[in-house]
Amino acid sequence: MIRKVLLLLLLLLAAVQACSAGEVSLTAAESEYTFQVGTQAGIEVAAANTAGAETRGTLTVALRPEGGGSGRTQVRGVVLGPGTTKVPVALGTFDVPATCSLEITFASADGKAAALRGITVHFVEEVEQAGEKETGGPVSSVPETAGQTGGRSPPSGRGGTTDREIQAGQAAQDAAALKEALLGETNRKKEAENDLLDRAQSDTLVRDFDRMLRAEGFAPAGRSADPDSGAFSLAYRRGGEEAEVRGVMGETLAYAALETGAPLRVPAVLEENATFEDYAATLTGEGLSRGRTVINATREQSTIALAWGGEAAWVNATVAGGAVTGVTLHRHLNWLPLAALMAALVAVLAAALRAGGPSERSGQGEEKEREDTAPPSPAAILARAREEFGNGETTLAYRSAARALRVQVSQTHGRGTELTDEEALELLAGGDAAAPWVRDALQTCSRVAFAGRPTSEEEFATLTDRIGRHLGGRDEFNRSI
Repeated sequence: MIRKVLLLLLLLLAAVQACSAGEVSLTAAESEYTFQVGTQAGIEVAAANTAGAETRGTLTVALRPEGGGSGRTQVRGVVLGPGTTKVPVALGTFDVPATCSLEITFASADGKAAALRGITVHFVEEVEQAGEKETGGPVSSVPETAGQTGGRSPPSGRGGTTDREIQAGQAAQDAAALKEALLGETNRKKEAENDLLDRAQSDTLVRDFDRMLRAEGFAPAGRSADPDSGAFSLAYRRGGEEAEVRGVMGETLAYAALETGAPLRVPAVLEENATFEDYAATLTGEGLSRGRTVINATREQSTIALAWGGEAAWVNATVAGGAVTGVTLHRHLNWLPLAALMAALVAVLAAALRAGGPSERSGQGEEKEREDTAPPSPAAILARAREEFGNGETTLAYRSAARALRVQVSQTHGRGTELTDEEALELLAGGDAAAPWVRDALQTCSRVAFAGRPTSEEEFATLTDRIGRHLGGRDEFNRSI
């Protein structure tokens, strides 16, 4: 009984959704059009889509000469975006003068249709005659069910036969045209993606990154692109290590960034810089080893960020015109005091275990030690991003904000390991409602941190507030922003 009730509710819901679907209406600017014989004729109709989303269907154009004669029809698949779309309608050509009635019908996949009738098309011998014809006012469509004739009597002679032929073959034509439209849309999107990726991979900056990774033993492992935004991503792998080259491509390359958790070889121009040598020697002397490598490149300059000790310290350098223009050292925490403190805690706990043996208190102490040595939480990383922005370190602040999002995604959808932007979005690709705004937030961070796009205190505050509420599990941030 319960199953029957649930089934009935689902059927009712589907019916309500079908009834509430938006409709498409067609409008022609004039009721009469005049063209010279022997020339290609065509008009434009306005298609108003109130569905609030893309609507796919077929457009049928039927041109019938008055007084009989052979008519013509064409059917093609179209995709209408929300709002009003200008749709070109080709009418072909006539070799002799003629007056035709024109009917344009749009039929959607849900069985609804809009029929635009009452349009007359004249084909005349002389151009002067075209100006003598009345154009009339605009004409709008009427809603119908797909395949409905509207109660019209077919014209006599060959025109009526043509009308019946059109109606008889309409269902098969509609299905074939819709299938062709869907396939064509998929092919066009794939072609646009391939074109974007080919242009990106032909750029000298992206090729430099590719050569750098291949020289380090990385191999290509996939690529993706979004033609609407121009964003692209190239994945690489070396054993269990991963790297990513990403960027934005318009008419030309806006920027390209390379990021990997592996310590890539330092570029020669930076390796020879005295300030960098001092910082590297200091960090190595403290027992810290190289970690992540992040390089961003534009036509004007490149920024290089190298991590030591996980992400305890970063050396950031700017290179322009083949020369190093600045090198800075940024520490996220004071490593040596922390190391000494941890060593002291370990010694105290070891002494307690030797003195009293295992106990509930010692178990609590071990748990406390594990908490102290655990990696930063997403909330802690976000707090650090706000602190960095307050100190004027905009690039680091946006980088930390992005990392907070990636760590959150990794902990809730993955294994808790460090991820690239692309890997984080792949984890959300299974229909997670938060995926669109997470992608937008990561792209915003990349464009500021790597492409040097100007930002403001208000923009950063809005971004981090949204990230913070998402980390706290607020439901409204499971929707696109």
